[in-house]
Amino acid sequence: MARPRYDDWNFMGESLDNTPAYGSTFRFRHLTVLFTASCLILFVLGLVCAYSASYPVALAGGRSHYYYLTRQLLFAGIGLVTGLVAYFIPDSLLRLLTPLVMFGSLTIQIVNVFLRNIYMTYESIFALMVLSIVMYLSLYFANRENHLSRLRELVFPMLFSVLFIFLIAVQQDIMYLVLFLAAVIIMFAVGGVGFWGVLLLFLYSSVPAVCWILADRSKVSFILNYFVPGLDSAEQAAQVLLRQRCISGGGWFGKGLGMGVFKLQGIEGMSTYYILCNIIEELGFAGVTAIFILFMIIAYCGYRCSYFTRNTNLHYSNLSAGLTTVLVWQFLINTGSVLGLIPTAAVSLPFFSIGSDIAVVMLECALLLRCLKRGFMKESVPSSTDLVVPDNMTGETAGKTGASMMQNTGVSTGYEEKEEN
Repeated sequence: MARPRYDDWNFMGESLDNTPAYGSTFRFRHLTVLFTASCLILFVLGLVCAYSASYPVALAGGRSHYYYLTRQLLFAGIGLVTGLVAYFIPDSLLRLLTPLVMFGSLTIQIVNVFLRNIYMTYESIFALMVLSIVMYLSLYFANRENHLSRLRELVFPMLFSVLFIFLIAVQQDIMYLVLFLAAVIIMFAVGGVGFWGVLLLFLYSSVPAVCWILADRSKVSFILNYFVPGLDSAEQAAQVLLRQRCISGGGWFGKGLGMGVFKLQGIEGMSTYYILCNIIEELGFAGVTAIFILFMIIAYCGYRCSYFTRNTNLHYSNLSAGLTTVLVWQFLINTGSVLGLIPTAAVSLPFFSIGSDIAVVMLECALLLRCLKRGFMKESVPSSTDLVVPDNMTGETAGKTGASMMQNTGVSTGYEEKEEN
């Protein structure tokens, strides 16, 4: 950061360096409006699509047709309350809670692995693990100003990342492992680790993952089935055929919300992993394109926030990049799996899939909105150029006093040249 000149101090000797320009404030306000509007549209549309895809399952189980919608609203309310807390708490408290959130999610996953009896679904646990590691790495790298000069400074990020990767691999969820790797790699990249550090992380995580896949015959056959169709059982092949017919039945503009028929034919995961099939059937190619555009707006707002806050708040810059990667990549992974571009669909669709992970999505959106609202404000870091000027000093006297104090700290002000002239 460049040292302040005399022109950067007002007539009371106070620094104007932390005051954002009008263009910067307007830019962040523009991004905030775009991001908020996109999230609200996706949330409302997600509730409608979730109800449309889940009511046949609820009726088949002898429940009310609003059963799953009520649960979705409950989880969304939990996420909203948690997000409001995360949005309004002070920065110091957020920094204090960040490692606690990571250790809490780590403890929950360890208990889930060994006891296999927990009230949270493993999708929400994995989503919480991804969020916690993004929060931890963003703070860790920001405290070192995104500059790591020694290899030993990578010990803790590497250790926690590999530990989380192992815990996800134990649960045999390949796609959440891919999502976690994408989030961690982007955090290492924006944190200033460099190409070789990212490559080292990739090698540390990919070699055990490959060995884990090759050690199980069922996983090998699962991967081979993706490249050589027809190796599945008759039931799985029938499910694939139904999903393909559901997608092709949507056409350009779909059959209308609630008018889909393939959800009544027993497609597994229609309200969770494969809810995009029902969305394509009811909204068509045009509706899916609109959803894609909304997610791309979220990506634009998040990555632009990370870029604009690079010189003002490294913590929010890293955090916004990581959160945007999680939301957008989760959408892309689910879309690719539904369209048959990825072997499995073990990742929920943000804002749409039925489940408790909607609470984590709401928390991620609240944290990203916090970065957009407060990112242009500089971090309050003490420096040697901070001045304390008495209240009774005004005008040119305060300016000269500020200039003399800056000279004593070795900062060139340019005020002495004005006096000589």
